[in-house]
Amino acid sequence: MADYNQPIMHAREPIHGAEGAAYATIEGSRYLLFQLIDCEFTLEKGKVEIPRLGTRMAGNRSNYAKGKWKAKLYYNTDVLRKLMMVYIKDHKDIYFDIQITNDDANSNAGRHTMIFRDCNIDGSVMAKLDVTKEYLDEDLSGTFEDVEMAEEFLVLEGMNQ
Repeated sequence: MADYNQPIMHAREPIHGAEGAAYATIEGSRYLLFQLIDCEFTLEKGKVEIPRLGTRMAGNRSNYAKGKWKAKLYYNTDVLRKLMMVYIKDHKDIYFDIQITNDDANSNAGRHTMIFRDCNIDGSVMAKLDVTKEYLDEDLSGTFEDVEMAEEFLVLEGMNQ
């Protein structure tokens, strides 16, 4: 049965998707990625199945994690594309950091900042034309090898029971 006296989240609390910033730090230079349309960083846990005596249910044990990211950007910068050129021409794979901050002043959740370390690009669009588009964009994906939560969302009113 529903508890009609339970707190309800205020409509102002969801974070607006455009309120924030993204930065890439590449070989000592910091770039504001204002070309960013959307991005998502995920951690995937790898698990092994553990047979157990006395039950027909297999157990599961985590044994590693893998960081992946994907992003869509307006096609108007070569900052990340140049990393592919360095890889092709100089055979050097460049790793970099990306910082993502959510900061919607309308929400009481506050700022949230994640820093993804040792990011690496899977590949890149090297050139693009499309006469049917009003603007060009591109999809990127990659991996990361470490993460830190520099700023945490606040616990919203009504969450603590």
